[in-house]
This record gives sequence, C-alpha cells and structure tokens, in this order.
Amino acid sequence: PETKDQFYDYAKEIFEVLPELSDKISVQFISKSDMPSNIIDDDVRCPIIIFDDKKLDAIFVGTPIGEEAHTLVNAILVISGSKQFLSEKDISLIKDIKKETIVEVYVSPTCPYCPQQAIIAINASMVNKNIKTRIVEIFENKDIAQKKAIRSVPVTFVDKEQVAVGLQSNEEFVLSLIGKDVQELLFSSKKKIKEFDLTIVGAGPAGLSAAIYAKRSGLSVGIFEREMVGGQVLTTPQVENYPGFTSISGKSLVDILTQHALNYVEINIGEEVKKVRKIDDYFEIVTSDDLYKSKAVLIASGASKKKLNVLGENYFYGKGISYCALCDGYFYKGKKVFVVGGGNTALTDAIYLKNIGSDVTLIHRRDTLRAEKYLQDSFFKLGIEVIWNSEVKEIIGKESVEFIKIINRVTGEERTIELDGLFVAIGYEPNNLLAKDLGVQLDEEGYIKVDRNMRTNIQRVYAAGDIAGGEKQIVVAVARGAIAATSAFEDLLSPYWIKK
Repeated sequence: PETKDQFYDYAKEIFEVLPELSDKISVQFISKSDMPSNIIDDDVRCPIIIFDDKKLDAIFVGTPIGEEAHTLVNAILVISGSKQFLSEKDISLIKDIKKETIVEVYVSPTCPYCPQQAIIAINASMVNKNIKTRIVEIFENKDIAQKKAIRSVPVTFVDKEQVAVGLQSNEEFVLSLIGKDVQELLFSSKKKIKEFDLTIVGAGPAGLSAAIYAKRSGLSVGIFEREMVGGQVLTTPQVENYPGFTSISGKSLVDILTQHALNYVEINIGEEVKKVRKIDDYFEIVTSDDLYKSKAVLIASGASKKKLNVLGENYFYGKGISYCALCDGYFYKGKKVFVVGGGNTALTDAIYLKNIGSDVTLIHRRDTLRAEKYLQDSFFKLGIEVIWNSEVKEIIGKESVEFIKIINRVTGEERTIELDGLFVAIGYEPNNLLAKDLGVQLDEEGYIKVDRNMRTNIQRVYAAGDIAGGEKQIVVAVARGAIAATSAFEDLLSPYWIKK
C-alpha cells in the first residue's frame, strides 16, 4: 500500500529476519495490487500480515510488537502444526461450522491478555477455513478504535457483533462462534476419563510453584487456568521485592515461572474448572472441556479485582472504565483520568499512567494511603493530585464515560467532575465459588481457611495463593504453593487422618 505507518520499517525488518530462523518459514512482500481477494478494502493498510492463505484465512493488521510478538510466534507454531491452543472437543465443534464467520479481535502491544484471545481465533481459522480471523492492532489503527468506540482490550467481534470485552475462556469463545450450549455438546460423547494424583485450579505463582514441587515429588499433575498464566502478577508493571531480582516486570517474572513449570507439566490454558465433586475416595473434576478424576485438589484460583458497584459501572466497562492500567493506559495518553483506590495497585497504576503522559488524579476514601512507603514516595514525587475522603457515587456519559459524581465522606459534599477515563483499583475479592460448592470452610471475607500446611477442612483439598488470604505477595504465594504440594504428597503417601 501507498501509506506506511510509523512501524512499517520495523515490521519489514522482523519479516526479513524470520526466514533465517528456519528453512520452514518463508516470507513474501507484496504490493496492494497483489493482495488476495479475501482481503477487503478496509483492511488494506500497511503493514498487514497475511498468514498462509492456502491453510487458513487470517490476517494481522499492524506490527506484532510488544505483547503481540507472542501472537506472531504462536501463530507460526499453530500453522506449522507444532502446537494447538484448542482442545480436541473445541476443534470438533469448530469443524462443524458451515457458514462463513468473521472474527475480529482488537489488541494492543501493552496488553498481556491479548495474545491468548488472538491465538485462539487464529487457531479456529486453522481448524475451519469458514472462519475468517482479523487481528487488528489499534495503537497503529486508532481510527478503527475510535470508529468502534474501543477503549479497552482485547475486544472480540463475531460477524460484526461485539461478543466480549476482555479475555474469553476457550469455552466462551466456542460459544460465541456456534451459539449453542457448549457444556451439553462437550459431554455428549464418552471417552476414557484421565486421572491425576493432584489437580491444581489456577496457574498463578502459587499454582505454578505447586505444580513444580508436586511433579518433582512423583505425583501426576493436572493444572488448569481459565484466563492467563500468572494471575495478577501479569499486569504488574514492575516488581521490586521478589528475591533475586532488584527490578523485573511482572510479565517477565511470569515468563520465568511459566517456563520453569513447563519443564514438568502441561498447563491447560483457557480450560475452566467448573465444578469439583467428592465421590468416595476421589474427586470428579468438571472443566469447560472435559471430565477428570483426581486423588487430591489444590485450589489456587486467586482473587479478582473489586468493582465499585455504582450506577453506570457495568454499562461503561470498556468505554472509559478499566481495571487494568497496563492493558488500556495508552488509550489515555494526554487525557484526563482518575484512579480510584489507595493501596499498592492504585498507586502503581497512577504512577504508570502519569509516566505515559496521562493527566492523573487519585480518589481515595480515606485521609491516608495504605500503599508501601516506597510507592508513596514515588507517587508524591510525581506531584499527582489526590482527592481525599471521597468515593465515586455515579458514572455518567452517553457513548462513553464523560463525568463522575463523587461524594466527600466527611462533609457530605457532592460534585460532578469531567474526565476521559476511570481506572478502578480498590482491592480484590476471592474467587471462591468452587470452594463454596465443595463445602470448604471460608473466613468472614470469603477467603479459604487453611492450616500452616495449607490443608482445608476437607481431606486432600488444599488452598494457596491469594484465595487463602493473608499477605498478597508473590513470594508468599510461591512458598505456600510449595507447602501445599508437599502436604498433598505426604497425605497421599501416608494420610494423617488414618491412625496407625
């Protein structure tokens, strides 16, 4: 194409080097006139990556930099047949799609969740050529983002209809494509049930650590992660208190932990554990993809970011409201944003947004911050304004967020403030539905009660990480994951509840 964007030369350099990595990779540079007929006019931008059109109908509009480099690498693995990101059940369902289906996934270079959403869409196109996948990098294609009012990523459209803001599990993605009850279809056929010694629910630091220790102890391990490996650490811009690293990005630390775990176990990404049932001397594990049996279960499902629970919050999610500054911050460069909260996450988000060029104000419900001192020092050094003793009461706008109403908790004064974006960082709530259904004992805040060996009130059920309460620190989660795995090994070998 005649028009080249700012990253064109970088993209060209990437693809000139790629064939040197393997003789199985070939690259062609083509002009607009040579574009395949399946590329519609709106997609003709520069750069645009067209994957092997003999095998699938999938393109990437933009340059695969930052997090999207993972999309490119994984796409090569999928197209070469070296890797699958969809289960056998997912594949069989997708193969049955007869009509042309257009999937659009909008991504950005700073979003750690985007590559997973992008690659399952590309994988679907590889399975069925009726599925046409368009991955659009919106940092380079801001006009598309503005036209579709996209202010949070990833965002997925199926046949021009928005079906998801945020990362979908594989089950949810398949449901978006086929519009049927996936659970009913997934379990319509019978096959031999796979068995594990230990099933781990969640692949954050605790789950990954537990998997390593359990496998090294000789246990067979199944580890399932509904979203992305790494949990909350994945969206932490900088980690400065993990032993061995003076300073490391959360994403880099997750990559190191993940690669270590993959030396021992396969991680089932995008496969959600729906239910755990105790049956006689084993547990039945029902996931979004399959059915398993396990002798023991470790719940490391973590915690999710709390919502404000105010009028307008749900409606404007992805339209000016975000819970991930690292993912969505660059949309707000040079714009007026507010961060709600007073702990480590809120200050980390505020500092990050300030450093990328946003006009940042913090809203905190108290008169003092709860964050660690080093974060407070960095925060105040940047001169970020704070509105003390205040809470957000309502979020107002038309197509996107335009105003917020806040109330001073001391004086009762209310005021309306104009803004472009609102980032919510007010803490976490435990992902405890599985534990509740299983009858695991919880504390008053909903976290799982454990003893010093990470055992719960149910024999051979353990908990570790944020779901088990206590200090929400990466190093603590890793340690407790190791303890839980060791306890599981000891209990399976010599149950403490059986008197000798």
